[in-house]
Amino acid sequence: ETASEYILLLEMAEGGELQRVLDEEDCIPEAKVKLLMRQILEGIAFLHDCNIAHLDIKPQNILLVKQYPDVDIKLCDFGISRFIAEGSELREIVGTPDYVAPEILQYEPIGLATDMWSVGVLAFVLLTGYSPFGGNTKQETFLNITNGKLEFNDEMFDGISESAIDFIKKLLVKNAEHRMSYKQSLQHEWLQNIVSLPTKEFSISVASEEYDSDKENK
Repeated sequence: ETASEYILLLEMAEGGELQRVLDEEDCIPEAKVKLLMRQILEGIAFLHDCNIAHLDIKPQNILLVKQYPDVDIKLCDFGISRFIAEGSELREIVGTPDYVAPEILQYEPIGLATDMWSVGVLAFVLLTGYSPFGGNTKQETFLNITNGKLEFNDEMFDGISESAIDFIKKLLVKNAEHRMSYKQSLQHEWLQNIVSLPTKEFSISVASEEYDSDKENK
């Protein structure tokens, strides 16, 4: 360490990115997804209570503390997070293609509810292994998101509970004002009666660079 260089010691997340699990498993059992979603929402609660929007919630930004099938996680990468000042309007093109909310693509004001759209996409992806709006190109994906047409394929959702589907439907709402908040999401029927994990302190990992809009989502 010098006057101009600092050394940071970060907690080791030996399980790596949640995306790696999806690459290997295609999808994750619903019981484990419920545990994951509750933890993710608790992390979002901490941010939203401070008027901070993460704006890049996706499997690559969720780290497993231990190797899967353990699902104790940390939410990371705050490189494009924004403070949402009361009464202000923030318009930016930020995020990762499959997970961005309609208001971002339409250059409308974004806020804390923008994260909740990404949570809905994430729940869909974890349960099925597929993006709800994914197209053959980035432009097609953006068009699907803007149209907001959401389909629940019977084969894809075979064995997945109706309460899980309802949870997703109430998050993937085009009008940001009508989406569930983190408080409503945590109170949703789907996330009740599950085994609670021990409370842990939040850890913050900041990305070294912002999202490149020309880079395809991995």
